[in-house]
Amino acid sequence: MSISAPSKPTPLSPQSAVRSPEVQPQRALRHVAPDWLPVIGWFVDDGRRHSRINVVPLGNTTDPHERFGVTLKFFRGSEQPVHTFMSEPFAGDQIFRYSSGELLQGLGQRSFEGLVEITARSLDNPPTHFPWVDSWLEFSADDGTLSGSVPGFVFKGGTTKQVMSGKWQHWPGIAADGTYASSVLLLNYHPRPTAVRFDLFAPSGRSLSSETLSIEPRMPRTFDLEDALAGARELLSREGGFGALRIWSAYKLPGFVLMRSRASGVVSSFDHTVPFAGPPIDD
Repeated sequence: MSISAPSKPTPLSPQSAVRSPEVQPQRALRHVAPDWLPVIGWFVDDGRRHSRINVVPLGNTTDPHERFGVTLKFFRGSEQPVHTFMSEPFAGDQIFRYSSGELLQGLGQRSFEGLVEITARSLDNPPTHFPWVDSWLEFSADDGTLSGSVPGFVFKGGTTKQVMSGKWQHWPGIAADGTYASSVLLLNYHPRPTAVRFDLFAPSGRSLSSETLSIEPRMPRTFDLEDALAGARELLSREGGFGALRIWSAYKLPGFVLMRSRASGVVSSFDHTVPFAGPPIDD
């Protein structure tokens, strides 16, 4: 399997022909017993920013007495977790919560930034067509610059894996001008370094591409858009301050875009990118 970066895009023109999307090969069906799938998320506590996990079983059951359990594995650059936590059983009408302060206490450390693998399961019933339990991660900052909640990513199976079978992600409204700045958070759950590249498009079709960059194994990495793409602010400022970002990675990576006010530092938009399968349409 090739993991080389694709050729950089050429600017589009209004007369560019639209090619038909490529037909993706169909995977052979395998009849295996389903298991509960983990979800992956960013987890951070540096004394200013804090995280919390919320597992909500009511998306999987209507029985308030059904029992659930959660296993959390925290990774920070190594293939094996640096900490593992197993919950006590809890009822289907309860929400399981775990804060970053609890992790720091368990590690005996003052800060942490890495990945968390959340595997929640029913202790009474096998999984059905929805083989993971709804899990969300909340983030906050003491100075008010960060406040948001994002879903955990189903990484090892399910419909999300099929959608993320390609190496491309898209964000259609990234900002870079005198008022707003943007950064991209990517989560490398793989036990190997993963190469990435950013392609930025202005509304006119003009574009910039970064060099091929890298993310360490089992680690998150935040890229400031203007550091990764020299000239990004100048490119978008001429055309209203907003453009489209495309992300290529050698292996699939969950991704998020954070847009912030330059004046206050407050993150006003924190959401996941849009993955798509197959190569993009470039002429």
